[in-house]
Amino acid sequence: MPTGSRILMTNIPFLASVTDLDVNVFQDFSMNFPYRAGISFGNDWFNLTIGRERFSYGSGMVGDFVIDEALPYHNALSLSFFTERFKYNFLISFFPHPSQYILTDADGDVLYSEDGQSYQNSLIFDQNSDAFTGIKFFMAHRFEWTMAEGRHRFAITEGIMYQNDKGIVDLQVLNPMMLFHNMYIAGNSNSILQAEWDSSFDYGIGQHIAIAIDDLAIPFEETDGSQTRPNAIGMQYGITYTSQLGPGFLANGLELTYMSPYFYLRDGKDPGAYPLDFVVAIRNQRSAFGVYDLYTIGFPGGGDQAVIAFNSEYSMPGIFDVGLNVEYTIYGPNNLMTVYGKGDEDRPDSHSLSVTISAGYDISPSLRIETSIQDRYIASFDNNGGDAINDIALDLSLSCSF
Repeated sequence: MPTGSRILMTNIPFLASVTDLDVNVFQDFSMNFPYRAGISFGNDWFNLTIGRERFSYGSGMVGDFVIDEALPYHNALSLSFFTERFKYNFLISFFPHPSQYILTDADGDVLYSEDGQSYQNSLIFDQNSDAFTGIKFFMAHRFEWTMAEGRHRFAITEGIMYQNDKGIVDLQVLNPMMLFHNMYIAGNSNSILQAEWDSSFDYGIGQHIAIAIDDLAIPFEETDGSQTRPNAIGMQYGITYTSQLGPGFLANGLELTYMSPYFYLRDGKDPGAYPLDFVVAIRNQRSAFGVYDLYTIGFPGGGDQAVIAFNSEYSMPGIFDVGLNVEYTIYGPNNLMTVYGKGDEDRPDSHSLSVTISAGYDISPSLRIETSIQDRYIASFDNNGGDAINDIALDLSLSCSF
């Protein structure tokens, strides 16, 4: 959209914009539904889910590092075993291989931008003629312990992104109890580790802490004199306070999140190889063409961010709720297509301030109306050091559950 323009959108099929019925706006309606479709069964001690579903690993207000619901869905298998004090989860989720959207030369080597800092890509495809090759999947196992009568929860999550250009899966990796980092298949995988601690205290106070390690240089690495690989870590701390206020409840939360510049990013082991990162694509069909929407496996927007967020919500369960959310974010210059270790440190950071007011009303147990208005201000948009931009968005929705 051009700067200063206005548009009214809807998710009603084939009416992408009710103010502009030009055929080109049909691209804004995704033909990739349903976002939830699968089979789930279990009992008091296990659950198995196969299909399209959202998952989340953590308690973050803005997002979680390893698995976050910002991703529209996973094409996945999830297996869980649980008791009152312990839970184990195994997850395997499949995505398009980077060869489907990162460009290569005649020899099959990936192409870079002129400055060598990012991958050349094409996010448009033709489903009727393009062949989809290669395999990419994320595999994780998660161990959770609940202690002190539910006041404390400790969790360890380990995951790997497995990738093969020819679509071959080494069946040795499909071990739900293996230490994935110790498989020694760095040419085909990239591992991540996360530790979490959630606590509930008296007087309605709670906290959550998460630390994720994507890459951490250790003393005996790079002994051949080559450049040390940059560390890639994420850290998050949040505190909440909930109290009864009149007939309803007031909940407040404050959260700080930091991700280093190369968090989620990784290069291939050979020159010209596809990146072995935690960037994933969702394949959509819009109008007459297909498009790849890029995300990370976890936190919205990827790494190279520092976020401080505050929210406050007053609710009367089953009747209504109103909320205020304020987020201040510093975006570094690295993005989802930045080449690992090649980011431009001279480009300025972008600064974003977002304020959202929301409200919801339960018309009936199965019918709910929601609305929100968001004002977002960004200085040095897209890290170019130019003028600031401002955007106001108004949402109105009606949902029905069965």
